[in-house]
Amino acid sequence: MSFRITFTIVQTPFVMIYLSVLLFISFAGCREQVDPIVKAEKQPLAINAIALKKVNETVKTATYFGVLEPNRTRLVAFTAPGKLKFIAPRGQAVGSNESLAELDVDVLEEQKQSLQSQLAQVPNQRELQQRIAGLDEQIQARRIVAPFDCVVDETFAYENSLIRAQSPVLRILDSKNPKVNINLPSRVARFVDTDLEVNFVLDDVAVVGNLAEKSKMENAGSVSFWFDIKSDLSNIEYRFGQTVEVRFNYQIDNSGFWVPLSALERSGEGIWSLLVVETNNGKSIVVRKLVTIVQITDDEALVDGNKLDGALAISNGIHRVVPGQEVEPQIIQNGGTSIDEEASE
Repeated sequence: MSFRITFTIVQTPFVMIYLSVLLFISFAGCREQVDPIVKAEKQPLAINAIALKKVNETVKTATYFGVLEPNRTRLVAFTAPGKLKFIAPRGQAVGSNESLAELDVDVLEEQKQSLQSQLAQVPNQRELQQRIAGLDEQIQARRIVAPFDCVVDETFAYENSLIRAQSPVLRILDSKNPKVNINLPSRVARFVDTDLEVNFVLDDVAVVGNLAEKSKMENAGSVSFWFDIKSDLSNIEYRFGQTVEVRFNYQIDNSGFWVPLSALERSGEGIWSLLVVETNNGKSIVVRKLVTIVQITDDEALVDGNKLDGALAISNGIHRVVPGQEVEPQIIQNGGTSIDEEASE
């Protein structure tokens, strides 16, 4: 015996209405997901831009290093022979008119004292006074005093040694008003004259100097210069032979457009570019321009390129835009300066 169960869907009016409502809701939901959402039109991106202006001359800063030297160097000697009794050691600072070296004058001093004791007893005092004056000259010839404030650089004799007249016993250095000696390339040397004020850095302190002497000889493409320091050095513990930094500002004939370094983008090996703003159909559009770097400073570069005069270059935030993008430029003042602007600062 077998059984067969049959299910029959009875299409009643109520069921038809229910299915119709479900289909309507589903269809409406699908349409809501497929239909695009209408959005507001995107506004152009605001960017900072600078108006490029060509300059035909620039001021370049070059940094070199020199050596601090004494203003004067002198060899000193006795004008009379004798036995060396005292000599200032090397490195000793000696003030003007202070003793540098002395010979033994004990015998001369005894003779002088003897003559002085006779002055009150001898009627003819003039002759004694002349003899005493002669002994004073001999004593003075056996004593060397510093002609200026100095430092003993070298000694050529030692105490108790016999000294010949006019034989140097010390070399001294003027401890005041030192000079800066520096070798400069010939391309820079031609800009240095007596009217040029030079900025030096000595022990992290800025000092000012002027040209004192220029060598008449050129050696391996460089020229030696000596500069007098005009600034007060009384509060600086300087040492002869120490390194001095010097910076020269000189005019060169480089031409181009000053732009901040933040405006430059490297487009390849040795290839640089600027993003400029050009007007196209009433819109401000970003365009890439290839440039050549002519000169560079700490925060600016002088670049050369075609059709840049008067162009608007994006000064910063170049990573936010791409060529072909519409932008809204906000003009700012260019930090680059020409030779005339440098002189007025």
